[in-house]
Amino acid sequence: MMSKQEYIEPDSQLIQSLAIDDMQAFRLLYEKYQPRLSRYLTSFCEMHASEDILQEVFVKLWQRRKLLVGITSIEYYLQRMARNRWLDTKRAEKIRHEYETSFATVSTRQALDVTDDIQYKEYHALANKAIRSLPNRRRKILELSLLYGRGLQEIATEMGLSREVVKKQLYLANRSIREYLQKHGDISLILILLLKMGK
Repeated sequence: MMSKQEYIEPDSQLIQSLAIDDMQAFRLLYEKYQPRLSRYLTSFCEMHASEDILQEVFVKLWQRRKLLVGITSIEYYLQRMARNRWLDTKRAEKIRHEYETSFATVSTRQALDVTDDIQYKEYHALANKAIRSLPNRRRKILELSLLYGRGLQEIATEMGLSREVVKKQLYLANRSIREYLQKHGDISLILILLLKMGK
């Protein structure tokens, strides 16, 4: 059980402790602000989405711990991170919708003989399966590149990886998807998808 002394420690002191990798300070900040941030998020986004965002925000808080000294309001900082992540999610949904619309248009222009709506849905499901079959980190890198339009260096910074690792993971992701589609799909679908993914 926590003592009152731990709970009344000021945020400025907790932030300084966090900057020197103090997990206890991180835990105290989490216990103090997680419920508040959860209420803040659920005021404008769905519960399942808010849980994912909460997790990402506190992971980023730990990753950025050495840059936090001098912040006057950690609560405002966390709220801003959460809102930005939510906006990123909404932008991604819009981009995904535009991508799906564009895919349908390109499919028509390339004279893919998709006269049956069920067949089209099967093709679309196959593309999603190919992406979902990737290892988690590789899929995340691909999504940041494909859905969010992030560059190699931006992805590297956000995920704490080197630029070369990100570049290699994107190459491996594209190769895995190409192999998956060659094994399970038809060649016309493969060509369209590779064009959309930048090959």
